[in-house]
Amino acid sequence: LDGEQAVRHGLAWDCVEDDELVDAAVDYAAKAAGHPVELVAVTKQTLHDTAGVTESVPSVQLEIPPQAWSMKQPAFVEMVNRLKARIATRD
Repeated sequence: LDGEQAVRHGLAWDCVEDDELVDAAVDYAAKAAGHPVELVAVTKQTLHDTAGVTESVPSVQLEIPPQAWSMKQPAFVEMVNRLKARIATRD
């Protein structure tokens, strides 16, 4: 499986030339580092907490409190508003 195939199959976000790899990785890391620490920590903890859950009801019960908290965070609200604006420009 090469990089382009990995992207097509949803296993990678992007495929870049070898000479662009470091710059692309640094750009990606900068975007990730730009997210609010507490919001990322809560998201990661939720993923950890639900990793072994195989039924929907317990999963939803675990996910609702952190999702409700996240939705009240200014950074989340800003992200949703940016996403809505991007979607609106496609219409």
